[in-house]
Amino acid sequence: IYNAVSQAFFNIPVKSQMTNQLLYVGVINERKNLMALLEVMAQLKAEGIIFNLSVVGGADQDKGYFDLVQEFASQRIAGQVDFLGWRGQTELLALLASHDIIVLPSRQETLPMSVAEAMGAGKVVVVSNVGGLPEMVADLETGFLFDPFNVHELKNILKILNQNNVLVQQVGEKA
Repeated sequence: IYNAVSQAFFNIPVKSQMTNQLLYVGVINERKNLMALLEVMAQLKAEGIIFNLSVVGGADQDKGYFDLVQEFASQRIAGQVDFLGWRGQTELLALLASHDIIVLPSRQETLPMSVAEAMGAGKVVVVSNVGGLPEMVADLETGFLFDPFNVHELKNILKILNQNNVLVQQVGEKA
């Protein structure tokens, strides 16, 4: 059976040390719910837990939401979020190699290629429990599922993963 995920994703080396680097890949609009992740990062920052986030993607027709996301990031978690715009596959491979956790907090989703590629790369995926994602991710085994309308669930998952090299490697291997 043809595998839509390029072999290059399966050849990404495993990181030896977790650095709390999050990666988001996708369009930036309300349906993708990036603001929920930023809110959780701000809450964790208040507790002394710092995650850094790289955002690969850009706004679609909803430029207002994109502006809101950028403003929130600059005011509440300044220096923790890099908006990289859209990137090609070669750059995405390098980003996956340097990041620990891929987060997709969508309110609505199908079977996102970004999650399949991240799992192929042996990365921990933290994704919302919507659409086809529960079919892709076995919760607590090959990744983590959360209710996209419950930021406390996302926060608790990230707290568990915080600097947890062993868990991140175990789950990444199973992915």
